[in-house]
Amino acid sequence: MLRGNASSLIDNTGTVYEALEFFGDRVRGIRARKEIVLFSLGIHEPGEEIRGGMIVTTSRYYEPMVRALNRSDVAVYPVSLLEDPNQPPFVHQTLERVAADTNGQYFRFNTSFAPALRQVDKLSTGYYLIGYYTKPKSGSGYQKVNVAVKNPEFRIRARQGYSYGD
Repeated sequence: MLRGNASSLIDNTGTVYEALEFFGDRVRGIRARKEIVLFSLGIHEPGEEIRGGMIVTTSRYYEPMVRALNRSDVAVYPVSLLEDPNQPPFVHQTLERVAADTNGQYFRFNTSFAPALRQVDKLSTGYYLIGYYTKPKSGSGYQKVNVAVKNPEFRIRARQGYSYGD
């Protein structure tokens, strides 16, 4: 779907956050769960401040990116490209957060890509996509969601909630 828009992606985005938001917006019309495997050395944008090895200010591009990905039902599976396990925490911080906020999983320490890709494949098959309509609320905000099943053999992976009003 993005093949013809590759130059548009490069021309219209300046940060990883904006590129992921652009992608989320473009795949919104596909009515299915989608996964992105993001190979990365870590994400740190110039507007984010680091103190004590941690990012303490969130980029202004982060929340629009997560909203676009979640609206389009895109889960992000970041795979770290770092070989040295002694990196400062901020290197992994945003990748962990993007995975958690999109119901993906972060693969932090890898000796090869094969185990991470097999796990993404396993997590991406044999699932149910549950949707429901809510009563319209005025304004905007965040609504928590709790999903439960009666059969204890089933495992649940669900987003913790959703944003409304954008």
